[in-house]
Amino acid sequence: MGLLSLAIWTPIVFGVLLLAFGKDSCARGVRWVALIGSILGLLVTVPLYTGFDTSSANMQFVEKLAVD
Repeated sequence: MGLLSLAIWTPIVFGVLLLAFGKDSCARGVRWVALIGSILGLLVTVPLYTGFDTSSANMQFVEKLAVD
């Protein structure tokens, strides 16, 4: 899976986890899951930010699906 897909799916997966398991009775755990999801989302996008070439007008970080 490419970085773009991870950057999109990481917050979605953690958001669904929070919706499924987030209750007021376990607010401390919900905060930790949200924090971990946020940090992972940031870590996935750091290589995209640092690897971006501002001097190029070409498409960067393209993902292509091979269809048979």
